Amino acid sequence: MDREYRVLNNGTAVLITRQPSLENGEICVAFTGAPSGATAIFEFNGNSIYRLLEDGMCTIPANKLKGPVAVTLALLDGSSRPEKWVCEELAADPWESGLVLISPNDANLPQRVTALKLENEEIRILNEKLEERIKALEDKLESLYEGYDLV
Repeated sequence: MDREYRVLNNGTAVLITRQPSLENGEICVAFTGAPSGATAIFEFNGNSIYRLLEDGMCTIPANKLKGPVAVTLALLDGSSRPEKWVCEELAADPWESGLVLISPNDANLPQRVTALKLENEEIRILNEKLEERIKALEDKLESLYEGYDLV
């Protein structure tokens, strides 16, 4: 398997296979945890390739890819707002020999790290508020217990 993504519950998919590789012919892309009937969409240089997943996998021609490749997984079921997962981008660098170097597109890594830090901070603040609310409910429950003789 050339590339493997793991589909997460938060509307994203992370690239598990991170080492660069030289490819010719077809690239096999697997999406672990993808729902049945999902379609992978590869967008690059104004072009798009759509592939219906079979057993969570699809293939794309390496020689068609060039530059950053946006990858999206979607359930194209005719609904007005289909469920989708934004995947980590790939980078495709064609060589004169006809081979294509495929690797993760880590050019936006600092922005992704910053976004994750901000999301983590928001979760921490929400967790603190939730703990305060639980504490208030526990105090209220304790005061209710004091009025009863529990045996």
